[in-house]
Amino acid sequence: MEGLIEMEGLNTLVSNFFIGVVSGLLSVAVAAFISTVWKNVVEPWYEERLYKGPEITGQWETNILYANGDSNEITYVLKRKGHNATGRAICTNGPEKGQEWALCGSFCNLILNLTYKTTDIRRLDQGSLVLILTCNGLMLEGHISYYSYNKNTILSVPMSLSAVAGARHV
Repeated sequence: MEGLIEMEGLNTLVSNFFIGVVSGLLSVAVAAFISTVWKNVVEPWYEERLYKGPEITGQWETNILYANGDSNEITYVLKRKGHNATGRAICTNGPEKGQEWALCGSFCNLILNLTYKTTDIRRLDQGSLVLILTCNGLMLEGHISYYSYNKNTILSVPMSLSAVAGARHV
């Protein structure tokens, strides 16, 4: 009889242990799900409702003259959600014609701050742009910093983006 009581106690202990572990894992899963939904759905939705600044979403064009004398015509397609800015850039003419870069950054107080990285895994292209919205929302002007593989250094040149008429989502 005494062995039976000890066995029931052990079964209860093991059962309680597994119930505790499973409930703990479920609690973590629910908290992680709620956190993910909050960060990816609720916060962007709320920021978009509060955002009252100018719109930069749409297509922009530039001709960048690099320090080595080369120039590329590049089309930027930007998207803004709250203060977050994303997009892509495609070289349409120049030595890097056909190259594409992914863009990620922020737009706050008329300042667009983007980092870019090539979508081609065989290349090292990456850098950053800091631009200010001017000309009543039709121009973004500032500088681009980029890696120069010829000189193995970081260089910076001025640039300006012009809004493409009819391609902006104002």
